Amino acid sequence: MTVTKEVKSAPGHDSDVHLRPAAIFKDPFRGGKNILVLVETYNNDGTPTPTNFRHHARKIMDLAQDKHPWFGLKQEYTLFDADGIPYGWPKGGFPGPQGPCYCGVFALDLIEVHYRACLYAGTKISGYRDGRPPLDGPFLPRLERREKGGIKAIKAVIEKLGKRHTGHIAVYGEDDDLRWTGRHESGHISSYAR
Repeated sequence: MTVTKEVKSAPGHDSDVHLRPAAIFKDPFRGGKNILVLVETYNNDGTPTPTNFRHHARKIMDLAQDKHPWFGLKQEYTLFDADGIPYGWPKGGFPGPQGPCYCGVFALDLIEVHYRACLYAGTKISGYRDGRPPLDGPFLPRLERREKGGIKAIKAVIEKLGKRHTGHIAVYGEDDDLRWTGRHESGHISSYAR
């Protein structure tokens, strides 16, 4: 399928973008015979468009196929009530720096509906978990770390990460030293905690 883009993501003289189906799911919203089709996008010359991150992710996953990698998506969002206040916040004020609004669990009914919609659609979802702040999800480990005795592989990775701690911190973004103070739940930015 080819579409013509009119959102400044392709040059005007060559604005066709080719859509290649990557996955098909049952539509949990309209039901019946309706489907949702996830696509990869390609330019006329066959190269992936700048926003086709799935193309590059698939190439990497294919290289590690023997490791049976899991790929997880994390979608951060904030729910607002009818008054425009973040769900779970106190009315007429702000939450404290720690406590229920940071470590609490909110909107489980909505999360459950989302989870059931994913199950209906046939996605490979195995559950959900709230983190800190609410609606923050987990990382998923590789196969050798999920199998019996996987703790050895996990400890080996921890040691490997520790050897490059300073290099990793250097590319994580600005002002992390303001966040990783060691005063709350995180360690100090200059120390590697195992």
